[in-house]
Amino acid sequence: MKVPTNILMVIFFASNCLGILFLALHSQKFTTNGRNLQQQTPLPEPISYRFLSPTKAFHILSQLDQYQSPRNNTFLDSLSYISEYRPFHYGLTSDKLYCHKHRLYFVNDPEYIFEKPRIFSDFDKDSVIRNRVIPSIGQDLKKNIGPHMKFEDSLGEHYEINMDASAFFCGNLYTARKIGKEFSCLTQMSNHIPGHTLLTRKDYQAEALFEYINEFQDMPSCFDSNKYFPRAWTLDDQRQCEEFFSVLKESSVNQQRNDEVVYIKRAGTRTNRLDGVRLLDGEFEEKLIKMYEGGELCGKVQNNYVIEKFISNPLLVNNKRFSLKAYMLIASSNPLIVYYYNDGLIKISEKKYQKNKIYEIETSKDSNVWSMEDLERYLIEAKKINGDKNWVENYLRPEMKKALIHLMRITQFSLQKISSLYELFEMEFMIDEELNVWFIQANGFPDLKAESKKEGKLLENMLKDHYEVMNGLLRSRVKRIIQYVNLIIKKKQFKPYGDKILVENVHEKRREFAEITKNWFEVEFEPSVGNRFVKIIDENFSDLEMYNHNLPPACFEIVS
Repeated sequence: MKVPTNILMVIFFASNCLGILFLALHSQKFTTNGRNLQQQTPLPEPISYRFLSPTKAFHILSQLDQYQSPRNNTFLDSLSYISEYRPFHYGLTSDKLYCHKHRLYFVNDPEYIFEKPRIFSDFDKDSVIRNRVIPSIGQDLKKNIGPHMKFEDSLGEHYEINMDASAFFCGNLYTARKIGKEFSCLTQMSNHIPGHTLLTRKDYQAEALFEYINEFQDMPSCFDSNKYFPRAWTLDDQRQCEEFFSVLKESSVNQQRNDEVVYIKRAGTRTNRLDGVRLLDGEFEEKLIKMYEGGELCGKVQNNYVIEKFISNPLLVNNKRFSLKAYMLIASSNPLIVYYYNDGLIKISEKKYQKNKIYEIETSKDSNVWSMEDLERYLIEAKKINGDKNWVENYLRPEMKKALIHLMRITQFSLQKISSLYELFEMEFMIDEELNVWFIQANGFPDLKAESKKEGKLLENMLKDHYEVMNGLLRSRVKRIIQYVNLIIKKKQFKPYGDKILVENVHEKRREFAEITKNWFEVEFEPSVGNRFVKIIDENFSDLEMYNHNLPPACFEIVS
């Protein structure tokens, strides 16, 4: 059938308009993110995601992609990361030239990045990530690697890390192999950020929170020190120690509490666990006052105690304690991009509540695992939230988001800024009788094993959504790398040097390359509408937009 000429003209006109609109949107994307480089030299849209010359691309990338060594930071995750790496990790080889070889593989076939993810993982084969998620979205590159392998196979160096890995989802590989040299190259992504322990240890948090409170003490409209975070003091630090004993004296705790516990004591190392946690009852409190002579010996007595305000009035469900489990994704540290997962679980203890007792909330019964909406219905029936049928959306989630934003503002300075890195955290919250939301702890190494069917389904959906976000950032970064390198090749901004080439104005090009390899989404790689990760921080923007309008203007009057 012959198509009428007038219809062909309409189709031709429409396709050209769509092309112009896409280019305009693409140009606006760079402008929105403040990337002056792209505004000055618009990059051509590649017909396919390939390099004009793989050989030239390899030499150009070898000169532009600068290795970043781990910085010596108090909050790096272990001394082994700073000075000495563990020699063995599930039998993996240690190849100092891995990223060099990966670059060679990448320039010859970059299009694999835009196909199904090729994921290298060392999680247990029965974990949700290995058993359900990776097989459904991509390829598990080394199924034999992990805790399930034979002990003798885990020793030595027998297994090479695949050159075509696009993503790593591992436990503590980063303490055994160097980021940017032996894995997690620029055109890959991996799931741990050195420095993240500031988020996961109460002693580090107490120190950072102390500084944050002092910074905003005259600006309660930005941050109220009596919200979100139970006050904590590290007694090793003289200023915090003196403040604690001052608060203890001024509040006359012994007379006011009527035998209620007001504080708990944690040991200072790995203080998110209940090991080493005890209630600060009257007897121990007197012992502490005597040990420090009421604060006079602060700075002289050395121990690793962390004293934390005890939430003594928890909201109960059927006379049982519960915790609220949620997830936070630091999708990028360069710049900081953070998401909150818009779903979570209420885990209800199987034990009746015991006042002034500390115990883990554990349950394997589906009947003891609720959604946030289940909690909302219970609270409406119990007449605790005045019939607000959108309480979760109107109050609970916004409060959790604000707590996470402040947590990141408190701790983000410790994160190493490398574009290939991200981190997924399991976050625990608590709600008290007055419906205040309290952040309790962050787990940077969730085992991702489901204790119930409901938890298994949530984990599966959350992990799939997290991969959509991370694949979008990786593909956006790789697209810009291909565009930028092809532009250098097309404009012949290099000169021959034996069997290699040298990039002209290499220092300027490195600065430009460092900008385009920072993380932001290209239009076509934005997460889908159905993705339940909600962005709460994006440093590609400024002030109110940076925090998705979750913080008031007062928070930007002081530079954090």
